[in-house]
Amino acid sequence: GVVYEGIHEGLGRRTAIKVLRPTASAGGDAMETARREARLAASAGHPNIVDVLDMGATEEGIPYIVMEHLDGSPLGDVLRRMGRLGTADSIAVAMHVLDALDAVHQRGIVHGDLKPDNVFLAIDPAGACVAKILDFGLSQLGGHSGGRRGTGGPGRIAGTIGYMAPEQAIGGCALDHRADIFATGVVLYRMLTGRLPFDVSTRPEYVAALASSVPVPPGEIVPLPDGLQEIVMRAIAREAAERWGSASSFEAALAPVFDAIGGRPSRTEKVKLLEATIPFVRAQRETRGRS
Repeated sequence: GVVYEGIHEGLGRRTAIKVLRPTASAGGDAMETARREARLAASAGHPNIVDVLDMGATEEGIPYIVMEHLDGSPLGDVLRRMGRLGTADSIAVAMHVLDALDAVHQRGIVHGDLKPDNVFLAIDPAGACVAKILDFGLSQLGGHSGGRRGTGGPGRIAGTIGYMAPEQAIGGCALDHRADIFATGVVLYRMLTGRLPFDVSTRPEYVAALASSVPVPPGEIVPLPDGLQEIVMRAIAREAAERWGSASSFEAALAPVFDAIGGRPSRTEKVKLLEATIPFVRAQRETRGRS
C-alpha cells in the first residue's frame, strides 16, 4: 500500500492513512484483508503498537486504514543511514518490540513479518523515543501451539527474506509465536552488528543458508556486554524449540544486560521509552521543524 498524511477535519488531528494500491486491492478479499489488519493491530491497544483509528474504502472500493500519525523514522531508514545502533539503543528497541509482541501473542496473534521497516522509532510529546510495531498485513490468528500456515496464499511464502524463521521460509507448516521471536532476534542482530545473520537475496539461497550454515556470533563482529551474544543466538536458533519460549522471557533476559550497561539505574518495570535518544531520529525531527 501507500501511506499518506491526513487531517481529521472534525478534530484537527494529523493521521496516517494507509491505502492499498489498486493492483493489490483487485482481489475480492482485499477489504477483508484490510479489515483483519486493522482489527489485529487495534485489538492489543498497546503503546508499542501503532494505534488504528478507523478503516473503510474509497468510492472506487479501495480499502484504507486510518492510523495515528507518528513523528520519527522507520528503524529500517535509521539503519540504512547509520549502519547500526549503539548497544543500549539496540536492546531498548528490542525490548519495546518484545513488550508489544507479548501483548499480541497473548491474544493468539502472530505478526509474521517483523523487520526494521515495520518498526517505527517515534518521538513522543515528551521528546523521548518509543518504538512501535507497524503493518499487521500478514498477521493472522495463530497462538502458542497451533499457528498459521507459512504461506500468503497458494504457492506463495509470506514474509521477508533474512528475517523469516526457518519453518516460515520453508513453508507448508504451521507458525506460532516463535517465528516472531526469531525475527526479533534477527532485528536485534542487525541493530548491533549492522548486518544480517544470513545476507542473501533469494528464498532458495536463504533456505539453503538456514539449513547448512551457522551465523557468525555477533560478539565476533562488534564488542558486546557479557551474556548478550548468547541471548541473541538463542533467539535465532534454527529449531523453534531451542528459542526463547515467549517474548516476555526474551525481554526478561535482556533486562539485566540493559541495566548493567547503564540503560536504566534500577529497572522495576517494563521499559516504555528509550533511555538513550537515537540521534538520527531526533535530528530529522529538528530539521523538519526548521523547514
